[in-house]
Amino acid sequence: MFVGELMWVVDGKFDNLTQIRRNERRRLVLEKVDPDTTLKFSPSEKVEHIVYVFTDVDDVYSQRFHRDLNSYMSDGIEIRYLAYPSTGVQSDEFKKMVSVWCSKDPKKALSKSMRGDRIEFVDCPNPVTSHYDLGQEMYVTRVPSIVLETGLLIPVYKDRVQLKKIIIQELQAFEDHIDRQLIDRIPIDQ
Repeated sequence: MFVGELMWVVDGKFDNLTQIRRNERRRLVLEKVDPDTTLKFSPSEKVEHIVYVFTDVDDVYSQRFHRDLNSYMSDGIEIRYLAYPSTGVQSDEFKKMVSVWCSKDPKKALSKSMRGDRIEFVDCPNPVTSHYDLGQEMYVTRVPSIVLETGLLIPVYKDRVQLKKIIIQELQAFEDHIDRQLIDRIPIDQ
């Protein structure tokens, strides 16, 4: 039995194989997410990067992230929001998130809710429960949690400069990574 992080050390360089495998698992799960179930905010210019953001309309850091939305998009980052009511699926936050996704203009409703404005409570077939379950599967513990295309989970708010720097570093590390066959032999944690 092994408990903890598995590290790979070559020539004084450390690679956390446990984290690499978790990232790979998240990356594969994200490939299956229907983008039409997300609230997508795209830059007017070329999309350079796509990030998924687990969000909750009642969370102050999620609200702060949303206020900065234009700055992320000005850096070529497309934001795809996933609903993650922090207090669970039987909560008032859950009902608010459902109302956002079910409104006639979900992106406008999200922005209103993020400002603290009331929106009309509505219900419809929606992805909020599946987004919440997806967050649980990806080890989301707080919002906003940002998931990069590589599967890296950033469990805290990052401003535009910090996020862009992390994306560039992560993409470089992903391309330079150690032997993929070795990584594929590491069992995914259950």
